[in-house]
Amino acid sequence: MAKIRNFITILTLLGLLLGCQPTSRVFKDAFSCYKDTSMKIPIKLKGYYSQLEHIETNVGYPPNVKKVVDTIARNVVFYEDGVFLYSFYGEQFKGNNPIGYKGGVALWGGYSIFNDTLKGFFMTGPDSRPNRPWGYVWFKIIDKNTIRKICFKWQEPITAADVFEFKNTRAKNISNATFIPSDSLPNPNLSWIKNKKWFWCDEQQFKLWKKAQKEK
Repeated sequence: MAKIRNFITILTLLGLLLGCQPTSRVFKDAFSCYKDTSMKIPIKLKGYYSQLEHIETNVGYPPNVKKVVDTIARNVVFYEDGVFLYSFYGEQFKGNNPIGYKGGVALWGGYSIFNDTLKGFFMTGPDSRPNRPWGYVWFKIIDKNTIRKICFKWQEPITAADVFEFKNTRAKNISNATFIPSDSLPNPNLSWIKNKKWFWCDEQQFKLWKKAQKEK
């Protein structure tokens, strides 16, 4: 019995170790890695972008009529250093122990710019949605004050076919995201993801950054 228990314990530990690896590996595959450098960004940064999204459901019998059942405001923050906060809500960052820096509905990650498209990759917090830990979202830049979501997808990278499908299905229910100035944005240096070594391209840069944070 003791041997069986030891064998089960070893299998459990191996499972935990293997289960921890995909998170960092998936991030590096999807986003490469993070560099703490200022980016030239063609949008405004000292605030957040907010859009309205209508949630529909099928009604009737047979259920062939769509009806709007809810409207959700979705807020997004882009930081100059390349950090990205998807699903930003102020109440998540209030109090002595704000959950937003650890996860909750706040989704931290990084983004890159390709011509007129912002491509964000985010991850849920350590205790959030264990079955869907990462996702992708793309925005088209309309002007400095306006962007528009053109695709969103959990776990698998976005393709041209996904953008086309999104445009013909969900896009009609989503408004443009407009810029709202704010001087009380969350501090990206306190986010859980920026404090992970695997998030960074340069381990030495990460160590220097961590040291500077402790000195502050």
